[in-house]
Amino acid sequence: MADKPQIIHTTGQIARQLNENLHRVEYAIKTRNIAPDGLAGNARLFGEEAIEQIKAALRDMNFRRDIRASIQATGRDVGQ
Repeated sequence: MADKPQIIHTTGQIARQLNENLHRVEYAIKTRNIAPDGLAGNARLFGEEAIEQIKAALRDMNFRRDIRASIQATGRDVGQ
């Protein structure tokens, strides 16, 4: 029995699928060193495992942003 072919996505498709800005997806890929599963010309292609890594990175980025916003809203410094 043949393995099911892996569905691969470009960064633009991933951004649309996750309802995120493209630059945030690109930043997550760059800062987490997420390697593409393939290339089509200059387009990087990512499989489901990489997409899960991107989702986790975006969750982490959102969490950190929310913490910073919360700290700024209370007027407290992180060291206090």
